[in-house]
Amino acid sequence: MCTLIAYGSNNGITKNLAMSLSEKLNSDVDIRNTKYNSSFYLDKYENVLIGINLVNGEISKEIQKFIENNVEEFKFKKVGLFTVNKDEKQINYIDNTLPEEFTGLIDFKEHFKKEDNEKIYEFVDVLNNNLALACNY
Repeated sequence: MCTLIAYGSNNGITKNLAMSLSEKLNSDVDIRNTKYNSSFYLDKYENVLIGINLVNGEISKEIQKFIENNVEEFKFKKVGLFTVNKDEKQINYIDNTLPEEFTGLIDFKEHFKKEDNEKIYEFVDVLNNNLALACNY
């Protein structure tokens, strides 16, 4: 497999976006919900996309744990993240809360609103271009 999409989701919004992205990527994709397991064997993945969700205004503990547990592994991957947020305050919170050693490894990221279909398609184009390069397609 080439790409892992790991996401956190309480109400299904981030899950739905993860599923939608997986269907549009030109790559082999595994999808994992960190709510059930925040430890994955990452050796088989060249790319890791992380769907960040908020719980009571904070990054979910499962996503935080997944990121913290794998920072060293991420150094050898193409890493991207995506979120679905309501406002600029939430976006700033996420950007300022992620560990610094992780944020320096992010190759691409995007914050969406639920209705951002056009923006989602643009993001998929960027991902496909980046993932194709990483996977040597």
